[in-house]
Amino acid sequence: MKYKDYDKAPLSMTDHRKKVIVKLLEKLSFVMWDRHTDNMVFFGWIDREDKYKDFVVLDFGFQPVWFITSSAKYSAKISEILNQKHYDCKRVENFCGLSNTIKLIKEGEKVIVRDELDV
Repeated sequence: MKYKDYDKAPLSMTDHRKKVIVKLLEKLSFVMWDRHTDNMVFFGWIDREDKYKDFVVLDFGFQPVWFITSSAKYSAKISEILNQKHYDCKRVENFCGLSNTIKLIKEGEKVIVRDELDV
């Protein structure tokens, strides 16, 4: 069953649609799926080399499937699997002057979340 089969499935939950969704979730084997909503939005986590995790959200209410991730490492791979154009995820702290953002500080090769520092 290929991703393109999803587009042929009706929006109501049928056995076929469920199988296609499951197959697609399985193709994203680097994601640990956590939760979903009744309107078929799935939330998952990708382990990182540091102690943090990146998020992934897939929304099957749209055709093609809508997604977003915080993973710089897997963003292009997810786009490829979903057969979609890739857009880099960018940090909100670099977008505008919001005070409620997670700020990162580089110390050599290590990236630290500023809120964890004794400042």
